[in-house]
Amino acid sequence: MWACRSLVGRLRRECGWVLIYNRLKELGQLDKFSKLRDPVDWSESGHQREVVWR
Repeated sequence: MWACRSLVGRLRRECGWVLIYNRLKELGQLDKFSKLRDPVDWSESGHQREVVWR
């Protein structure tokens, strides 16, 4: 289909958007791929979250 691959180190990876498109096509839900969503107002989420490194 689309030639969207990246080479990271020695690993060849498929493009994430192509994988999402193909999965939605399998599920018969391609309308979700192009649907625009309203922006989220993150100011109501409270305070900054703490990053926990494991």
